[in-house]
This record gives sequence, structure tokens and C-alpha cells, in this order.
Amino acid sequence: MASGVKAASNGSACAAVVAGIAAAGRHSVSVHLRRGDYASDPHTLAFHGVLGNDYYAAALDAVRRAVPDPQLFVFTDDPAAVAALSPLGLPVTLVSGQGLSDLAELGLMARCTHHVIANSSYSWWGAWLGIGDGVTVAPRRWFAKPSEAAIRDRFPAHWHVVG
Repeated sequence: MASGVKAASNGSACAAVVAGIAAAGRHSVSVHLRRGDYASDPHTLAFHGVLGNDYYAAALDAVRRAVPDPQLFVFTDDPAAVAALSPLGLPVTLVSGQGLSDLAELGLMARCTHHVIANSSYSWWGAWLGIGDGVTVAPRRWFAKPSEAAIRDRFPAHWHVVG
């Protein structure tokens, strides 16, 4: 695990993350790093692709412009990828990997005020179900082969699309 990244303890992980998100309040930002089958399955990789660090840097830059002192709550199937966020100098809490169900993580994601989503319906729903007046940043490239028509109606008008 990257230095400066703290993980919720197992057993009371959900309660601890709920408390952390509540303490962060309007500064809480869910960040979804989707790798898993997107990276390991050739067919899925060819269809969806994997978002790179450049997307997350641009997305978090957009969040930083709108949110003073953002506190990141990271949801991922690849905890090693969280290390790429550490150099940004933002407080990072790794939520995933603590034995929480996917449904529990989705609920925690939705509790955050702001969202940086992956090209994944999982984080799309986390942002959609979340607090309505925050900043949500989504990737322009939802699929490996870019097509503006493919994303035209994918996001609410108030979401920021980058990349």
C-alpha cells in the first residue's frame, strides 16, 4: 500500500468509512479505479479499455478547482493502482479490499459529495445515487474506440466530462 494511504480496518470497515465520509463532509470525493477484467481479459480490454493516470489527474484537477481540500475515498479492484494518486498530495482512504460487499461499497460511494468515476456503470451509479449538488467528473472515453456519439447521452448535463 502506498505511503500516505490509510485503509479502513476489517470488521468495522463500513462504519469507519461512513464516519470518515461524514467527517470529510462536503470535501468527500469518491474515486473509482476500475482495472480487473478491463485489464486482464483481452476482449473486455479491447471493448472498454483502461483509464490511465492522465484521466485521473485531469479529473482530480477539475475537482480541486471546485472543492477546497478534497478528501479522496478510493474504490478499486486494483489497490496497487492507488499509489498513482499519492503524489497528488491529497488525503486518500482506500475503501476497497476490506471485505466489504460490492453493494456496501456502492452505498459508501454514493455517500460522498463529489465523484470521479471510471468508464464503468458501477461508479456511474455511485455518482447518480450520490448527493446531488456535488461535482461529478466522468471520462469522455467510455469505450476503447472513442466515439462522441457513444457518450452524448451517457451523463447528466451538469457532470464534467474530461479526457
